[in-house]
Amino acid sequence: NYPYFNRVLWSISAFLLVHISVMLGLVLDIFLKGTSERRSDAWMGDANLSILVAAVNLFFIAFDGVALSLIIQLLVFHVGLQRKGLTTYQFILDDNQKKREARKVAEERKAKRTVAIGLAKRDGNKTLAMRLQAGAYCTLCDPLPKDDVVAEQQRVRQDLSLENADTAAATTSNGDVEVVNGGDASEGLNGNGESARFG
Repeated sequence: NYPYFNRVLWSISAFLLVHISVMLGLVLDIFLKGTSERRSDAWMGDANLSILVAAVNLFFIAFDGVALSLIIQLLVFHVGLQRKGLTTYQFILDDNQKKREARKVAEERKAKRTVAIGLAKRDGNKTLAMRLQAGAYCTLCDPLPKDDVVAEQQRVRQDLSLENADTAAATTSNGDVEVVNGGDASEGLNGNGESARFG
């Protein structure tokens, strides 16, 4: 559906560009004392209200400009997804996965920081404890090792992959149980009074 969706966005962008150009031409003609000023004065019935027409056009120019920027942003986003071979749904799943990884890494680093601060206070090293506390807000002065961040992200990614695999396995297992139960429910008695399975 990307080709059709992109065509719609291109068409909307072209329409907004034409609309902006026409209104900008009218505003310039009004300020340059052209025919648009005389027509607007005649239409408004007052020689002093042509500036109101220009103001309304300027408002819609600004509105169309904002709409055009949003449409272009959406178009660039979907063109990027199309080049990567991703659907919008896949992008949302990947984005949620990355957020979960980042949140889990942040929680683990927070736990490590709490332990490090406790150890520093126990050892009487108040300076290190203060630096560790400040490091939560200033990454440049954080004494907590930064080399572990990549390793933590990789480990968290592996953990989440294992969790997803376990969930998929559990779902498959539940499906098998339902099939077996369904098969058991189809048992009955045949004409000789013996147990029989139908299907």
